[in-house]
Amino acid sequence: MPGMRQARLILSLTALAALAVWGQGFRQKSIVGRLWLGSQPAVHFAVTLQNEFGNVVAQTMTDSAGEFTFNGLAGATYRIVVAADGFQPINETVDLSASGEQASVSLFLHPVQVRGGYGSLGAHSLSAKAQRAFSAAQKLLDQGQYQQALAPLNAGLAAAPKFAPGYVALGNAYWATRQRDKAEASWRKALELDPKQAEAAINLARLDNDRRQWPQALALLNAAPAAAHSAWPWRLEHGRAEYGLRQWPAAESDLRAAEPEAGKTNPAVYVLLSNLAIKAGRFPEARHLLEMYLAAAPQGPFAPRARAIVQQMIARGIPDPPPAAAH
Repeated sequence: MPGMRQARLILSLTALAALAVWGQGFRQKSIVGRLWLGSQPAVHFAVTLQNEFGNVVAQTMTDSAGEFTFNGLAGATYRIVVAADGFQPINETVDLSASGEQASVSLFLHPVQVRGGYGSLGAHSLSAKAQRAFSAAQKLLDQGQYQQALAPLNAGLAAAPKFAPGYVALGNAYWATRQRDKAEASWRKALELDPKQAEAAINLARLDNDRRQWPQALALLNAAPAAAHSAWPWRLEHGRAEYGLRQWPAAESDLRAAEPEAGKTNPAVYVLLSNLAIKAGRFPEARHLLEMYLAAAPQGPFAPRARAIVQQMIARGIPDPPPAAAH
């Protein structure tokens, strides 16, 4: 009997350990989606998330961009439900068990069937063919299959040539496949159709900054919707343009706001901030920022110069402040 009790105890501990390991990955995923009303975002529509048994997990509303998010999800199968008067109900299945940390979905509202056909969205209508193409492209983009996404994106735009967000996505796919001229043309087309396409404006401003065309970059960014001005990509490019125009205080304010996120993908922000710190005589902070750049991009284009400056600072006895004091 003692042996049986010991075996049961071992089994119980093993089960608890397995449960603990499983629990570490529990509720770590999210679903990010966008609801469309024809060619326009569907604003303030209720979106419900159900589990595979049909139980409601969470509910939310689309924002001013038609976007919605469900966070803290397990790696399971879910159903997104949208039921609105005048439109066919949406039941979209999303499987998070095989996806990464986040799944993205694009959903389209269809008018209910009326006598003699279906209701119309008027000037905002998108054909079923265009909707299918954009939905297929979205899935490929989420998987990083940018080259494969080009065909459905172009097919969707052929069926809906005035759908500005489609040109933004097309530009992103072209950029990822190193077709830079086509990317720029796509983003400019998006802005031509809809000046509120902030992502296109930010992408084009980045190109203008790279070309040292700082006034043009500022003009693009300032014309973007005010809601985009707090996003770190906007602050980064705005700060870069201000830096190029020697607007030092404004540049530092924008670059500091962008740095926590921008530093992960564009560590050159540390170099710009270090230059501003040097101009202000904050040499320990400047050293710290340069070392952050070198840690993030040891083989980056500014690495040789940054390394030389840090060595000079060390030789002159300039201390490296604690990270908390660097900003």
